[in-house]
Amino acid sequence: MNKKRIFILTVVLCIMVIALPTALAATTVENIDSQTPIDGNYGFSFKWIDGVTTAVPLNMPNDEGCLSIRKEEMKVNTVCTTLSDSVKGRSGIRYNNVGSYNGTDVDLKVTVIDWTSLNPKEDNESFYALTSNIAFYISRIDNIKLKFQFLKHGTDTPLNIKGYITLDDLDYNQYFEFDTSSAIVKQYLAEGNNFITYSNKRFQSKYEEVNNQGNGKLDGLVMTMFKGNYMELVFGEKAEDDHRASGAYFGFTADVLGRFTLPEPSKSVNKKEVLDTEKFEYTVSQLVPHSAESDYYNSFTFKDTINSYLVAPTSNQITVTNELKQNVTSKFNISVSGQTITAEALKTELEKQDFYEHTYTFKFPVYLSPSAPNNLFVDNGKYQVKNFGNFLRTTKTKATQETSQTNEVTTDIKRKATIKYVVVGATPPADLTDKLPADETKYIGDSYEIKPGLTTTYKDQKCTFNGWYKEEALKNKANGSYVLEGDTTLYGAWTCANTVVVPKTAAQTPLIILGVGLLSVATGIGFYIRKTKKKNN
Repeated sequence: MNKKRIFILTVVLCIMVIALPTALAATTVENIDSQTPIDGNYGFSFKWIDGVTTAVPLNMPNDEGCLSIRKEEMKVNTVCTTLSDSVKGRSGIRYNNVGSYNGTDVDLKVTVIDWTSLNPKEDNESFYALTSNIAFYISRIDNIKLKFQFLKHGTDTPLNIKGYITLDDLDYNQYFEFDTSSAIVKQYLAEGNNFITYSNKRFQSKYEEVNNQGNGKLDGLVMTMFKGNYMELVFGEKAEDDHRASGAYFGFTADVLGRFTLPEPSKSVNKKEVLDTEKFEYTVSQLVPHSAESDYYNSFTFKDTINSYLVAPTSNQITVTNELKQNVTSKFNISVSGQTITAEALKTELEKQDFYEHTYTFKFPVYLSPSAPNNLFVDNGKYQVKNFGNFLRTTKTKATQETSQTNEVTTDIKRKATIKYVVVGATPPADLTDKLPADETKYIGDSYEIKPGLTTTYKDQKCTFNGWYKEEALKNKANGSYVLEGDTTLYGAWTCANTVVVPKTAAQTPLIILGVGLLSVATGIGFYIRKTKKKNN
């Protein structure tokens, strides 16, 4: 099976946050056929994406030693280094933008950890990495240990994933191992595969093709499901005389041994709290994992029924993108009926391989209906809106409809409230006092400051204002700042103990205002006005 090939690394992730790698007890290997159901939450692949993925070598100098033994097929689109102690933990390659995991763009960093030399040791022990695909090559060594780290794009922040890795077509005498640091979940071989053997020691799984006879594409595939933010793998080739100085490729594929169930979709909302006139946006993502052509989908539909008090989007406000941020809305027939949104994949798209191995993200805006009643706002002036969506599918081999529901998301909608200022009882004439503070409109939960008390404008004022109170009976004096809990009225009153003389105008004589005393503290005051006749001079 020695042949010129391009190997693609495909490590597959699921849409949920998981724990860091931990050492597991001995794993088992299952032999499965193409219809064996396997957990679809491990069904998201990241891979080399033409025009998107980039390769950044890490201390891979293309030195003279590795260049001198580079095979013809390795002379283009590779970087290399000869192996020495200075390489450990430093040399390798970073593949940027190899997919999107639960809405987060993913980078893959691959680093050389260690290797085992041949016996006797060869000169120019070398490691190669492809820069046009994710694949690796070793020369003049028995094996190499590589660390695969999953990082948030553009950072060194670890990204916890679930995924699978399918090693593609192990050639004669080739093998690989998962180190104890890798959290292996399950491992699979194709049903009836007699060409790959399995052993387990120190929580490592070792596979090798025991003879040079194959009976089909699946014979060389080994599928392993794992979880964590990194894993360590050992790739090698048994050192027999006729292979001593030869090299070995190790590549990967998205092929699945079995049949993925529908993975768990995810839902998010861009704002956890909004105002009652403000729009917010729902985002729903669903991975469509790899599928054999014999099991392509007969139907694939997204449905979401939104809250009855929200204004539903129109069909042209609903967009669908893939993990490459490409707009793929045209692959779906989108409709809105009442409060239910439906996006059904076109049957012509379901028959294409390109429909699979993608994460589809649906986005649409909503907002509270202006006619929503005020009595909705019962929880500290907020109305909590809950929402989840569903995906439904049938396949060629499973006609019964499968349903997968998203997580539930909530948004608190805040209601407006008014702060009013009212003077109880009678008041001095308007030209003797400040104007009442204007009503304020704020949102429940906002803070507000009590307005200053009123004053008279006449220089010989004899009336005083007793301040603002929370109760109409002038109890519970209000000073400083408060948090608005709903519509609020603040009450005040005047106390006028003496006569106040109103200045003359061209049309009238002085007005005498007689106060009625401290009774005004509780009830406001009454004013008695006496007009004197104009005297002849």
